[in-house]
Amino acid sequence: MPQDTESILREWRFGQIVAERMCAAILHSDDYADVDPQCPLGGPDGLKDMLCVKDQKKYVAAAYFPPTQNTFSRIQKKWVFSGICG
Repeated sequence: MPQDTESILREWRFGQIVAERMCAAILHSDDYADVDPQCPLGGPDGLKDMLCVKDQKKYVAAAYFPPTQNTFSRIQKKWVFSGICG
């Protein structure tokens, strides 16, 4: 039985590499330029999954698809702990 998009994203089973590729494709489709995956086949990427540019501004993008549902506060703790935001 086919799953809907929401279910697939909520219960992600395709791993980090596929998640990052999907996010890079979404960035391209939203007119981000120079989308540059940092370690597209896995490995240390310095907490930066992708670098990109839009409207002459540089952005760092990260993809996080946990295999089970998490609360927002739990996901936020991951980013605060890693130093991405605070």
